[in-house]
Amino acid sequence: MRRQLIPALAGLALALVLAVTATVGASSGSVADAGTLGSGSSDEVVAAGVGPAITVPLVDAVPSGDDVDSYRPVPGPTDEEIIAYAAAIEQAEAEAEAARQAEAARQAEAARQAEAARQSAAATPGSVQEIIARYFGSQTQKALSVVRCESGFNPNAMSPGGGNHGLFQINNVHSGNFQAVTGVPWSGRYSAEANTRFAKWLYDQSGWGPWACA
Repeated sequence: MRRQLIPALAGLALALVLAVTATVGASSGSVADAGTLGSGSSDEVVAAGVGPAITVPLVDAVPSGDDVDSYRPVPGPTDEEIIAYAAAIEQAEAEAEAARQAEAARQAEAARQAEAARQSAAATPGSVQEIIARYFGSQTQKALSVVRCESGFNPNAMSPGGGNHGLFQINNVHSGNFQAVTGVPWSGRYSAEANTRFAKWLYDQSGWGPWACA
């Protein structure tokens, strides 16, 4: 029995030695291949270890020029663009302010005209206020203010020096035009109707300039 066991054990030991030798040889070859890769002569990575070798293609880690450009940040606005943008905003604000002022002026004028119409309708026919409203229309409010200051609504008023006459205190220098404009001689300058008619003609020529109370 022992004589038969000894040859069997010897054969098993020989088989183990041959298996270990084969394994070491395979490992040495893989390490050598890995060392060869480290030299940079291959485009693939060889995975060493037990079992069949696995090759992994190398990936270029450096991006191309197109890739780099695609990731560049978008440049900001230039100084000229910023200045132009600020100027556009300023102009828009100025135009909006001008529009607001124009609308306020329009509303104020509409209110003045409405007030003049109201006063004209409320005035007694033939009264000083009615005559002034009839001739001055939208400027009635201003005309009433001037007459209040100049003559106190007195058609017969005359300045202390005697140079100005009637409701609107028409000056003597206008005596030559008075009849041509009103159809009434200079002696009729105290007529509320004639005095107001000439005052309106004078206003149409020079605005409110001839009256110090304007």
